[in-house]
Amino acid sequence: MKLTGKGPSLAIGLSLVLFLFSPIPGLGTGQSEDYVGASLDLNSRYVWRGMAWSEGSVLQPSAWTNLLGYNLMVWANYPLQQESGRKGFNEFDFFVQGTSPRRAINVVPGLNIYTYPGSAEENPWTVELALTFYIPLGPVWVYQENNLDVRAYSGAYYAELGLEAGNDISETLSWEASLALSYASADFNQAYLNVAQGALTALGLHYGLEVRIAGALSILPHAEVTYLLQDFMRDDPSRAWRANIGLTLAFGQD
Repeated sequence: MKLTGKGPSLAIGLSLVLFLFSPIPGLGTGQSEDYVGASLDLNSRYVWRGMAWSEGSVLQPSAWTNLLGYNLMVWANYPLQQESGRKGFNEFDFFVQGTSPRRAINVVPGLNIYTYPGSAEENPWTVELALTFYIPLGPVWVYQENNLDVRAYSGAYYAELGLEAGNDISETLSWEASLALSYASADFNQAYLNVAQGALTALGLHYGLEVRIAGALSILPHAEVTYLLQDFMRDDPSRAWRANIGLTLAFGQD
């Protein structure tokens, strides 16, 4: 999977992220309280940006903390059904996020690093610059997320426009939900689906219910349903839906 078209989007994305990572109030100041957490997520299927990356169930552990005002997280994927005959983890990802509140708009820059042990030729490790805008609208947040690849698939661009909401039901129970419409550029679809066509790709719905067991320990049953808008996203043209059911065990602060 190789890309040739880079265009001006790379320079624009780099400029935006570099500007937002410069010293501004609320970003990298170390003013937030220190925290640490970890989780183990059991999912019926690994679905990423509308694409199915497993045939069956997976375990996905993660851990997170903060450093100098930045949010740091490491995430991994372990297929419970070893499709290629190779056992063990097949993906490790690393995420860095900052926060930059500006008036009514929160601007969150980030860096996404994706690595795939044992499959360097088929899935080379890559890096994305991320930039997400959040706007409060009553009880919900409107967000617009941008991701620009700057390594293996330079110029590949993926974006989401969505709504997020959540609230406490009681002292031990809370809910969360999100709805998102995604777009992928021609370079992104060429890299991951071998189709050089930019398009709106999927409409996704997420719902979760967090149950706090004791102290910082909680469980979160959740479900995701994705409607694939394009035929080239579908394994079978007649099957437009993808679904996942999961259960997360978490400890610490989020």
